[in-house]
Amino acid sequence: MTLQPYFDPRIQLSRDFMEEIINELFGKNNKVLVFGLGYDSQLWYQANGKKNIFFVEDNQFYIEINSDVSEIVKCDYSAFSVEKSLLGAVDPAKFDVPKSIKFYSPFDVILIDGPHGCSMNSPGRELPFFWSKLMSHDLTKFYIDDLHRPLERMLVDKYFSGYKQLYFPTRCSVRLTKY
Repeated sequence: MTLQPYFDPRIQLSRDFMEEIINELFGKNNKVLVFGLGYDSQLWYQANGKKNIFFVEDNQFYIEINSDVSEIVKCDYSAFSVEKSLLGAVDPAKFDVPKSIKFYSPFDVILIDGPHGCSMNSPGRELPFFWSKLMSHDLTKFYIDDLHRPLERMLVDKYFSGYKQLYFPTRCSVRLTKY
């Protein structure tokens, strides 16, 4: 599968990172979990054959522009912030995984590219990291964007210490695997 016709120039992920994910999805019948809808969602949806793929999003705008994508779970992250996470002031274990996605776990591929997390008062991504560990198996491949941010780097170290990393420097992204 190529990036066309589903490539959108507003996608912020690097081309090599997207190609890696598409190669992992196309024709493999994986169960996929994506945290964060965006202009790239059609790529993942089409690459996985429009089935067994679930999106978690908090921003209504991105939900609306992806209305033809099935299995969208709206999630409220308002109790979290990057600042609270960095200070250890929130415990992710007190927040339940949405039942509508937990039922389908474990997932083979998990992409964490949401919620919005680049300012101290934004939600940050601790819940997706924590939930991803709960909904994975030993062979799950995790794809994480925005490692240039302190919170994302801290969360990779916290939740995926010892995992093998394939780094994509163009946009500071990584693929993590246990083995």
